Amino acid sequence: MGEMKVRRSQGTGSNSALDARTEGTAFWRSSLVSGVNFFKASFTASHVFSRHTHDEYSIAVVERGAPTVTCRGAAHLAPPGSFLLLNPDEPHEGRSAQDRAYRMMYVEPSVMGRLLDQDSVGLRSNCFPLFRSPIIEDRALAAEYLTLHRALESESLGALEAESRMLAFLTALVGHHADGRIAAPDRRHTPLVRLIRQYLEAHFHEDLSLSDLSQLTGVGRFALLRQFSREIGLPPHGYLTQVRLREARRRLLAGSSPALVAAEVGFVDQSHLIKRFRSAFGMTPGQYVGANSIEVE
Repeated sequence: MGEMKVRRSQGTGSNSALDARTEGTAFWRSSLVSGVNFFKASFTASHVFSRHTHDEYSIAVVERGAPTVTCRGAAHLAPPGSFLLLNPDEPHEGRSAQDRAYRMMYVEPSVMGRLLDQDSVGLRSNCFPLFRSPIIEDRALAAEYLTLHRALESESLGALEAESRMLAFLTALVGHHADGRIAAPDRRHTPLVRLIRQYLEAHFHEDLSLSDLSQLTGVGRFALLRQFSREIGLPPHGYLTQVRLREARRRLLAGSSPALVAAEVGFVDQSHLIKRFRSAFGMTPGQYVGANSIEVE
């Protein structure tokens, strides 16, 4: 078979070094570590991430600046050299009073469960890890993370070393900074919120209203809005946007054009999709597709 070649997506900015005076992003996958996406970014103080969630674990180390991440009901400052750790489906938003740069990896929950030895990290059986704090200081582990992240970017590792180092890093991170407490979504929410969530996921392409949800559930609009927001961390329209973005990513990777995807998943137009996509993920749909395209030579 031919060599697997991973296509990278470079965003705005001067070059892959992500010049400190400009914005720039790079997003890629490594064929050596399946189920993990890699991202590095440099953003100016004017760039704001709106409240959103990720399906994966989000693990980052801040290289420059001190972004503020709002989640779990509070604002958390992430100084240079610190870890930013977000659990799957954890609502958060980000901004910074100064320019910042960081390196991120997105790890699918199934991959985390497959790679980790439950006994070695002290997790309860059949539980995915839950990071206890969104910001942690662990200088030695952060240095290991940055070295590994850069090595995978430059493709300077063999398969055995890449998998071994990734396993060692995740085991140390989870063993020191996580508990086994993530439950399935259906166990985390009340029947009312489960019903609303399932309805939004099934009708994401429609122009829904609070009145529609109130009629569906028989609960008043204000009470419905308050309970859903309290349990999910996002209001119904915010959760609907996340469902649409998740479906947009799936259809983009299946080969649909951004314009067609925008219409199919419920965004006003392509520019609306691009705006929402970049606000949540720091890149455009085109950059996301380019980074996730794998060619065989």
